[in-house]
Amino acid sequence: MSRSDNSGSGGTANLVILVIIICAICCYLLFRATLFIIRTFVAYPKKKSLWISLGAFVVSCIGATLLYLKFGSESYFALCYVGFGGLLVTCFVIDLKNRNTLQADKPGLMQSVLNGKSWWGSDESVTELKDEQLAA
Repeated sequence: MSRSDNSGSGGTANLVILVIIICAICCYLLFRATLFIIRTFVAYPKKKSLWISLGAFVVSCIGATLLYLKFGSESYFALCYVGFGGLLVTCFVIDLKNRNTLQADKPGLMQSVLNGKSWWGSDESVTELKDEQLAA
């Protein structure tokens, strides 16, 4: 019987340690997400979509609180998580859009030779020159 008592307390201790580790990871991720949101607001304070998303987050938190006070169910606080997720996605999109990583690639050598400008210094493209020559 002593074996079952020891294994039960060992399993409980392992579960407690696992819960503590998961809570620490969640707190770290929440902290990093909050810093990212603050950094995005500092970098792009005039973007209306950021302020609209922040307003939606605040309204969802107020709505969740009112629903909790009215009906008493804690499941309404999921609205806060949805609002925070929306704010985080909006900040990510704004940051990605303004990071200049979505620019078109420069054409390769073959494309610049075939479709590029004339080699003789005129501003007209090669196809425009051919059209003018055919018209003459």
